[in-house]
Amino acid sequence: MATIIAALVAAAVATFGYAITARAKLLDDRRKTYAAALAAVCDYQELPYRIRRRSDSSAATRAALGTTISDIQRDLDFHNQLLELDSPKLGRAYRALVETSRGTGKPHRDEAWAQPPANEDKAMSFAKEYRYEDDDQWEFCRLRMREHLRLLPLRWNRH
Repeated sequence: MATIIAALVAAAVATFGYAITARAKLLDDRRKTYAAALAAVCDYQELPYRIRRRSDSSAATRAALGTTISDIQRDLDFHNQLLELDSPKLGRAYRALVETSRGTGKPHRDEAWAQPPANEDKAMSFAKEYRYEDDDQWEFCRLRMREHLRLLPLRWNRH
């Protein structure tokens, strides 16, 4: 009888250990996904600075920056869809952050394109700061992400 109890306890401990390890791996993967999603927003918000610091106005430079802009836009859309699949609430929070960034980012990029290229060292530094006024969306999005990063979720329903 003691052998059976010991085997059951060992099986329970092993199962619990496996579940905790699997959950920790899932959370690690989520952290990386969430960090990449937030990095894509940062990349997007950096675009006016990249444009402003372009070395010239050649077609090749415009094409390279255009490709960068398209790639970042694609990344934002990819992460938005991925987070929406993971959790509609998280997807909505991320979408709000992206929409705020895009709404402000286009005028910032237009203003940056209107500036002359940075063809000398002193032009690489400039007083203009491109503000996005999106602190509330950043905080709300991170809050939703943290809800999904608990080791033991308080609620299983994540909708």
